[in-house]
This record gives sequence, C-alpha cells and structure tokens, in this order.
Amino acid sequence: MIKSGSIRKKLICTILALLLLLNISVGAGAMTGSNYDKEIEVLTKLGIVEGNAQSFSPYSKVTKLQFADMVLKMLNIQAISVSDNQIFYDVPNEHKYFSVAETAYSLGIINGIGAGLLGGNSEISVNQALTILLRAINQVEFAEAKGGYPVGYGIVGADLGITSGVSYSERIAMGEACRLIFNTLNCDAKGKGYSDSKSYFATIHNVYSAKGNLTRNRYIALPNGNGTGDNTVIISGTEFDAGTTNANDFVGCPVNLYYKHDEGSDIRTILWIQ
Repeated sequence: MIKSGSIRKKLICTILALLLLLNISVGAGAMTGSNYDKEIEVLTKLGIVEGNAQSFSPYSKVTKLQFADMVLKMLNIQAISVSDNQIFYDVPNEHKYFSVAETAYSLGIINGIGAGLLGGNSEISVNQALTILLRAINQVEFAEAKGGYPVGYGIVGADLGITSGVSYSERIAMGEACRLIFNTLNCDAKGKGYSDSKSYFATIHNVYSAKGNLTRNRYIALPNGNGTGDNTVIISGTEFDAGTTNANDFVGCPVNLYYKHDEGSDIRTILWIQ
C-alpha cells in the first residue's frame, strides 16, 4: 500500500521542479542582456575585467592600455613599476596604467608608436588587440611566417579560435575585447611553457569547462528526493558550489558550465552556467 505521505512528497517535488524550470527563462542570462554574458561573467569573477557583471557595459570602447591591463591579468602577471622613470611621454607617472605600460612593454606585449609615444589612450582595433594577444602567448613567430601583420596574425588568430565570434572593426567594444581574451584562455597551452595539454584557463586560473545533467539543487533531487540544503548542486554525480550563479534554477536540465577548481581543493565553484 502506498502511503499518502510518500505521494504528497513526490507531488511537492514535481511542483517545485516545474516552478524552477519555469524560472529559468527569468534567471538565465539576466545580466547585461548582451551576447557576451558568458565571457563577462567569467572574466569579472576572475578579476581580469574591472567591475561586476551586472553593471558592466559591453559596448564601451577599449583603449590600448585598458586592453594591456586585461591581458596582464589574463596571464596572472602583476603590473609593477621598477622605477619612476617615464618610458613614454604620454604615460606620466600619475597615469592610472603607468605600471601596466612599463610591465607590458618590458614583456614585449605592447610597443610604442614612435617619437617616445605609446598611444595608450587611443582606442584599439581587432587587429591590434589580436597582435597583443599573440605576443602574450608566444605566437608571433607563426604569425610572421603566415605573412605578418595584419594578415598572418589574422590567420593564426582564426586557426587558434581567438577571433571566433568577433567582427573585425577599427574600434572594438569591451564585449568583443572580453570575447577575444576568453577565446585565448580556451586555447591549448601545451608547448607554450606548459607540459600538459590543457587550456590557459586551466593552467593559469584553474578554470575548467564541463557539461552534464543537474539532478539536485538546494531544494530537491530528481526524480524525487531531498535537496542539498545548501548552496551546492549535483551535476552528473559531481558536487559543485553554485557560487553567485543561478545554478539552482537548472534542476532537471542539461547544462554547460565553467567552474574554478584550485589544486588541492575539493571545492568546485561555478563561475557561469547555462
């Protein structure tokens, strides 16, 4: 004989699951409302981009020094000034990105435009941003072999997937800059200072991508059962911390995600999920 309590529990679980599934249309992607939400959410949480995903403006323009700052953070390199001497006339000591200019220039990531000027306050194009990124991941030799700037750089950038989903233009917006960096971090880092075949995301930031079925959240477990009772969710048998995402909304759904898993830690924190 089936107990009424068991039936009631299953009914409650089913209703909650339906309500949570209906909520996905509201919760998912309710950030900047742009096509760059994934890139922006992950990069802001890693501190590569300033600000937060909710207040971020994906259509604001990007200067050469702003982009150089993002690239240094992408590489997890701290911008440091070793002296107070100006390298460029247009980047004085009190400039917000004085240390960025010195560090990026010393690493060969950015160059000046002549006459002692950097042109760091000028907005950059996709070709210029791509050149900075290929210098950062030691791909200049291959780009030069393919024909040099800008064609060879464009070929290598496309081959690596860096320019995927990015429209070539004379002035890029912040959303496109984020996508270029996000795509670069997804490139295979093997042979570029790293021995394992992992992405730059993994080797530099301990960030990984995954997909699976979310079968348990804070409130319920499917097909029926109790939830975790905390901020964790279960995806294809693995426990993840939902972090500040809306992961709880996706119970019963197949999901794609990016998560951070530091070496030696049991905690996998979701940075983005859909």
